[in-house]
Amino acid sequence: MDAYRRWAENGTKIFKDHGCLEIVESWEDFVPDGKQTDFRRAVAAQPGEKIVFTWQVWPDKESFAAAEKKMH
Repeated sequence: MDAYRRWAENGTKIFKDHGCLEIVESWEDFVPDGKQTDFRRAVAAQPGEKIVFTWQVWPDKESFAAAEKKMH
């Protein structure tokens, strides 16, 4: 968890320098197993792994596309 946080904090600086408005990191608290499918199987989570769901907010699609191009 600490290693991921350091990695995410570094990434946040880069994304925000390129125009990202907000980044949300949501750590697993309770992710139940489903009967047919579930989040754990969707991401192939291994026993003991935590699921992190993240998203970014950009001013618009064009800003995001331009930032992606510069970052790559």
